[in-house]
Amino acid sequence: GKKRPRGAQALSDARASGEEGLHRTLKDLGEALTKTARAVDRLSTDTQSLRAGCEEGARGLAAAGEERELMDQRLQRAERSLAELGERHGKDLCDLKDSQARHAREVGNLKMSRAQLDELVDRHTQDLEGLRASHADQTE
Repeated sequence: GKKRPRGAQALSDARASGEEGLHRTLKDLGEALTKTARAVDRLSTDTQSLRAGCEEGARGLAAAGEERELMDQRLQRAERSLAELGERHGKDLCDLKDSQARHAREVGNLKMSRAQLDELVDRHTQDLEGLRASHADQTE
């Protein structure tokens, strides 16, 4: 065939080499873009998990806050009922002491009445014995 001039050959070689370089560069660029896209996906996934974790943490904190509030309310209720129980118990204790005092008075009154009754019985018995004795004297 017809020989090409050296300049044209050099130009052709340069073009081929340039195209090859361009292909290699485009291929490298494509791979780099793919890696970047994967990294972005991973980052996006990580960000979503992090966001989900944060939201879950926030929910957990809110729940813990509510739990603590409920616990505080329960504690306040328990303290209130303890105070009320103390007041009631105090009142019951006062009532019991009053009742005991009243009972002691009643027992005292009963003992006094019993003593008076015994005295009365003794007097009647003496009177009766006196009457019997005088009756016996009269019948003799």
